[in-house]
Amino acid sequence: TEKTETYREMLSATKDMGNNLDVNLNAKVDASVSTKGVLGGTPLNDTETIPITLSGRIQMILDNAPQMAMDLKGTADGETIAMNMYLKDGWMYTKADDTAFKMNIASDLEEVLGSYEDLMSVSSNQIASMLPFIDSITTASSGQDTVYTLTLNDSFGQMLNGVMELVTGSMDLDSLGMDMDMKIDLGKCSYTYTVGPDQHLKSMTAAMQLGMNYSVHEDAQNNMTMSMDMDMTMDMIINAFGDKVTITFPDLSGYQDISDLQ
Repeated sequence: TEKTETYREMLSATKDMGNNLDVNLNAKVDASVSTKGVLGGTPLNDTETIPITLSGRIQMILDNAPQMAMDLKGTADGETIAMNMYLKDGWMYTKADDTAFKMNIASDLEEVLGSYEDLMSVSSNQIASMLPFIDSITTASSGQDTVYTLTLNDSFGQMLNGVMELVTGSMDLDSLGMDMDMKIDLGKCSYTYTVGPDQHLKSMTAAMQLGMNYSVHEDAQNNMTMSMDMDMTMDMIINAFGDKVTITFPDLSGYQDISDLQ
């Protein structure tokens, strides 16, 4: 079908992203959380709005000698934190505001990279199997670029609820005398992929509206319902991939070895 062929065209633009990648990202979440019920006999009736933003740059080279640089800044409920993480010569450097330490992970690096490759393989298979959940996929021209817009259908939300049922069903709540229910309501969910004239992905935008309802009941003194509504957007600009990715590290000499703190 036309939808299948268009989807395959879009997927072909992501096939070369692989293990080496340099991206800038900006994400925003507007979350509203409402809690009602009774906890320890104390009535609950609270609603809070939490704006969250995340922005920064992620670079990784995972061929041969692995390297990574992650420089992010996050804001939640008015508080901002800068987060930096670097992988160089078998050492992982981590900094959050004024706290900086390093850890030698050379002996674990092969296992970590193996896990990452397994994850990427699963992710690729999941992307390729998304077709049943696609409501529509359209193309449009923007200068020399091709813009693919993909929207998901209700089946994707039903799948998420199925996963939640498996998770809650695996918990031995009866032995604790508790009943728990969790439901996800997936609203608008769309992705936009911009592909350049060289047939490589240039940028991606994701937009999702998600509602989550969670309730737990133990007894008359402990029963609670929590609902969360989230409006999420994320923009990702691809600066480079493959052998074009290079990383320039900052001065890492001031990081303290975490083994000296133990």
